[in-house]
Amino acid sequence: MSTPSFSAENAPTQEHFEREVRPDDVTASPPPERELTGAEQRTSTRIPYHLEVNLYGENEFCSGVVTNLSDGGIFIETYYFFDLDVEVKVDLDLPDGRLWLSGRVAWVRDTVGDNCAPGMGIAFRDVSAADQETVLHAIKLASDDCG
Repeated sequence: MSTPSFSAENAPTQEHFEREVRPDDVTASPPPERELTGAEQRTSTRIPYHLEVNLYGENEFCSGVVTNLSDGGIFIETYYFFDLDVEVKVDLDLPDGRLWLSGRVAWVRDTVGDNCAPGMGIAFRDVSAADQETVLHAIKLASDDCG
């Protein structure tokens, strides 16, 4: 890499170095657009959880195992995948009762990797206050069991 050369005609002046930079002088470029990862989209803390679950789409059904739970959703280990953004009903049998929650497929992992099972992230939607309390209580019970 070469260093820039200056001649008498293009050399910076003392005024150039002393000039105050004002906010209007700077134009910031927005960061490049990219999809957020599941972790970046997530607004709730997940906890490990183990529970068999049934998931119902408009004309589809699958079962799997919940491996983590938050008040915002679940991850279901399964080899059957719904399409992204499909609306689903989740049949959860939690300690305080069975819930039928609405959700949508937020993301899909269709490959197996190191410590990564295939499955789907489901984001809960339109959860009633009572159902939210049931989920939060299940999280508290599981957290107490873990530590």
